[in-house]
Amino acid sequence: MKDIRRGYTLLEIVIVVMLTLFILATAYAVLAAAVRGDEHLRPRIEMQLQAARAMHEIIHQLKCTGLVYKDGEIDYPYIFQDGQATAPGKSFLAHAKPIKKTKPGKPDPGPCDEVAFKIPRDTDGDGHPTKTDGSIDWSEETLAFVVVPNEEEDTNELQMVTYDGHGNAVGRRRLARDVERTEILTEDPNTYRINIWFSRPGPDGKEMTFRASSTANMRSLE
Repeated sequence: MKDIRRGYTLLEIVIVVMLTLFILATAYAVLAAAVRGDEHLRPRIEMQLQAARAMHEIIHQLKCTGLVYKDGEIDYPYIFQDGQATAPGKSFLAHAKPIKKTKPGKPDPGPCDEVAFKIPRDTDGDGHPTKTDGSIDWSEETLAFVVVPNEEEDTNELQMVTYDGHGNAVGRRRLARDVERTEILTEDPNTYRINIWFSRPGPDGKEMTFRASSTANMRSLE
């Protein structure tokens, strides 16, 4: 019986090799595009996640505070800008100004609003933050949300700082980085509108921005 089996011709081998190379090139192009997309998407997602975490902490804390009066005027919450706490008795809140990056063709980002406030305490354990005379029992500690420069990373950090009754910083926690500007709008004495702008360079060097906004309604303690 005649054996009719034969090997591949050179033309067939060349065609198979070309098809294989084409498939591999196509797969590589798709994978490279996915990687490039991931490189751009990841930092934006990170920015949005840290914005959400920071805003959640700010709103949570401000909901727990209230208006503190001194000599008939509102003493806390105390709003100041760019670390310039100039009101009487508030100098302990002062700090270095945030880094300002003016971009060509864009206006100055403006000042960073910051806020210091008090938290009521329940020292007698009756479940109410009041003294025996019915007045609000405010903690001696002061909490503040501030925007401070991080010179090593050439960016600004949003921090929550705790000060003791003598004005010493006894606790500091970073809530977010890449903060360009913060804005605190007073809609009424018990309601604040918070806006935070974030900015960082993307993998291609282009600026990536994001803004987070929320409203805090303080407790009615009177």
